[in-house]
Amino acid sequence: MPVLNINLLQKEQRQVSRMSQATTIVMIVTGSIVVMTLLITVFLYTTIALRSGQKQGLVTERQESEAKIAELNKTTSPFYPDMNLSQDAKAYQGQIDGAKVLVENHKYFTLYISEIAENTPANVTYTSFTSDSLNRLAVSGSANTYEAVAKLVESFNKLSFAKSATLQEAKLDSAKVGKGGSVSFVMVIELKPASELKKQLQKPTSSPGPKASNSPAPSASIGPAPPLTGTTP
Repeated sequence: MPVLNINLLQKEQRQVSRMSQATTIVMIVTGSIVVMTLLITVFLYTTIALRSGQKQGLVTERQESEAKIAELNKTTSPFYPDMNLSQDAKAYQGQIDGAKVLVENHKYFTLYISEIAENTPANVTYTSFTSDSLNRLAVSGSANTYEAVAKLVESFNKLSFAKSATLQEAKLDSAKVGKGGSVSFVMVIELKPASELKKQLQKPTSSPGPKASNSPAPSASIGPAPPLTGTTP
């Protein structure tokens, strides 16, 4: 009988054992990779599902809010029957803005009136003063000629409280030609901010503002007490 080489058998057994160990390690590593892949996949799908649910919830909430707003907009204001609640709120905000301007500028109203009187020729009469939330003052009145209106606008551009004065409208009333006040006008004065006027008044007093040519004493005719249609600064 042939004799077996015991050393060769042991060597083969060691090789088989090493291969088994290597196979086991490969299987463990492969299994770990598969498990990690599954965990990452589950995490990604869960995150996507959660975000999708949150997004859908936000969309639903927004739609519900818009529906409520639309329903409120259909509701008539209890104070103004011709307005809905949204329009009423906007109008109320406009009134608040106007009140802010009124409170901020009311202390300078005497300055406005005194300088207007000093720079008003005798042939000019005012019919109304109107202010708005944009810090503008609209002055309506009449004069004998277009030239008188132009000089008035030029003079008002130099008033201490005015940033600018522009002529918005001027019309000739042929029925009043030769009788006085034949040219009606609307002039818009952009007022300086209250903060600027405050600094200006804190400076040492200087000579009064320029007077219009042919202007009388400060008791110039400003006509009857003008109706103020709006918030007066």
